[in-house]
Amino acid sequence: MYIGWDVAEPGAYDISSLSTPLNALFAAGGVTPRGSLRALKHFRGKQLVEEVDAYDLLLHGVRFRYAPVENGDTLLVPALGPQVTVDGMVRRPAIYELHGESFTCGRARTGGWNPSNCDAAAH
Repeated sequence: MYIGWDVAEPGAYDISSLSTPLNALFAAGGVTPRGSLRALKHFRGKQLVEEVDAYDLLLHGVRFRYAPVENGDTLLVPALGPQVTVDGMVRRPAIYELHGESFTCGRARTGGWNPSNCDAAAH
């Protein structure tokens, strides 16, 4: 399997056929600070097999049934997309990458308002 673009160690990897694109990404050392976690592209030949959004796993622990990798597949990690910095009265302050969503939808990823500031946030 070839893993490229914005990954720590791009190149060819011997990956088990029981592995998913996320396993392959970990084998390549993860994404660089410039790489997207929202739009990983898994190709088989020239055909796009799927687009993987790693936020589901990282923020919610949800592992969808991603297609297993096969010999000759390619995983490409594109450049980071639009970002929003969320700080202050939220449970998970961070810099979030938006992927076809508005800031309002992205705000849901922060875990909501900090309960100790619920009254202030409601106004």
